[in-house]
Amino acid sequence: MLTLVKGMRPESELPASHRFRQLLRVARDFRDDNPAYDHFAGAMAIPTVFKLGSSLDLLDHIAGDGQRRLAHLWRGPSSEVDATAYEIVTGVRCAEMGRSVEFLPADARKSPDLRCHDPFPLVVECKRQPPFLQYELTEAQTMKALFVALRSECRRLGVFGAFELHLNTESEAISINEVTAALVGQRMAVDPSRPTAWPFGTVALRPLPGLVDMCETHRLYSPAMLAELFGWATDLPVWDGICCSISRPELASDRAREPVALLWNNDADRALLKRSWAASGLFGDATLQVPPGSFGIIYVAYLEGAREAVADLRLKRFKDKLRGFTHDAAVRIPISLINRLYPRPLGEGAPDLIESSVKIMADAYGVPELFSMFPGTVFTEPGG
Repeated sequence: MLTLVKGMRPESELPASHRFRQLLRVARDFRDDNPAYDHFAGAMAIPTVFKLGSSLDLLDHIAGDGQRRLAHLWRGPSSEVDATAYEIVTGVRCAEMGRSVEFLPADARKSPDLRCHDPFPLVVECKRQPPFLQYELTEAQTMKALFVALRSECRRLGVFGAFELHLNTESEAISINEVTAALVGQRMAVDPSRPTAWPFGTVALRPLPGLVDMCETHRLYSPAMLAELFGWATDLPVWDGICCSISRPELASDRAREPVALLWNNDADRALLKRSWAASGLFGDATLQVPPGSFGIIYVAYLEGAREAVADLRLKRFKDKLRGFTHDAAVRIPISLINRLYPRPLGEGAPDLIESSVKIMADAYGVPELFSMFPGTVFTEPGG
């Protein structure tokens, strides 16, 4: 069974093994063209490992605590790997742009990640949000439980296809039995693909035969396979998530047996509000690590991948909060950069990372020239 949330697989972004070990194993599988390569993990892992690997030579020439941070990738907690990698590649990108930087030691006190000596003395603080909100993970668990019940009924009744669920209430409030009955009952509709309204939302069904001959051989649950079978769009997501499975799966095949998928959206006001939570809390925490009397630049990164309406709402909420944001009068934050990361596996699983930069400048004392002196993107080259 496969579950995707915002186009990402929770088990791939939150692995049971140490995160850095997983990154290296995924990169090795990609290099070796291993049929079991986890292409959902690879969408972010491959750009991360590539950027870290290509940074090693330059890292040796950056003053300060860079080597300790590098060692922290495998010696430190698994939960800190992504944040540490972000700090390292941001520092290296600053050096690539000609800045004289040094990594500052991490200690028990709150301190920034980098000190930059030009164009004037300032510090740089980096924050990276975890891949999923707890709300998203909780909703995904409910959808997985719903899918297990749905798949059991489908196999009992011999009904297969892509079931579409639009919720108008939070997932924790639904009855799994009621929604399952509505979904499988949709097979009796005159036009199953036409949505039927229920108190919890709407359901629809795009039926499939029990054995589907696909147009070509696909890797198991590759984006191309999900698109052909279930209409799942990796490039331009229109769903909050998907749970799906086929029977007797093979690592590569041109046939799919008993295909069942549950694609869902949740448009309840409270669900949209929680799902579009912005990383403004991380931004506030970052400003607290700028020492009094210092200028600081803030970098904040988060993984995107939600459908357009949710992604746009998240960014709008972020901007709205920053308009009223205040910080200690003893510090100055002339510019900040928000890195939105879109890790996508395409086709049969090729990693493709899109990174967009949102530039923020202080109204009263901003220095717009700094945007040309510091990187807007850290994992990818501008325009790449």
